[in-house]
Amino acid sequence: MEKIKTGDFVLPGDRLGTIEEFVPGEGTYEENSEVYAASAGFVLIDHVDKKIKVYKPGIVKPVIPRVGDVVLGKVAHVQSQMASVEIFQINKNLVSPPFTGVIHISQVSKTFTNVMPDAYKVGDIIRARVIRAITIPIQLSTIGKKFGALLAFCSLCGGILQRQGEGKLRCANCDHIETRKVAIDYRRPKR
Repeated sequence: MEKIKTGDFVLPGDRLGTIEEFVPGEGTYEENSEVYAASAGFVLIDHVDKKIKVYKPGIVKPVIPRVGDVVLGKVAHVQSQMASVEIFQINKNLVSPPFTGVIHISQVSKTFTNVMPDAYKVGDIIRARVIRAITIPIQLSTIGKKFGALLAFCSLCGGILQRQGEGKLRCANCDHIETRKVAIDYRRPKR
């Protein structure tokens, strides 16, 4: 892995370094002596104080979602058959304000679940594909191995969930087991 430097664009869950190298700052978190990005944005390293931050840019170029685009978003609301998603990135471009997308239960996976809360919970960071963009909200799908949750949080204590097996996640804080439709690179986004 290349060494992280100021100006690099990172995604939630990207490894930034160790606590021996950096003090975690805004937009980051520490887990098992490693520092990770808590949000999508750009790296800012203060070499004097050895502090690392992830900041969101103030200027974002306008991007319109199209069918086939890959998006990152945060799950905002979950019902039994549908989840709404605040889309903050389309392909590699951050968007502001976020677009709203929805995932119907039939677009979660070919075999995963019949109930949306088994697939996603509020606060999960997911990768999805746009399947219909001419209506609002934008229609999304997470069918396929590269789509699904990239980062998920325990519904009991808010801790970060660790991959335990196919679709099973365990909370590092309270050992609670939950299910999610996860992307193949859950907690290890590709660079």
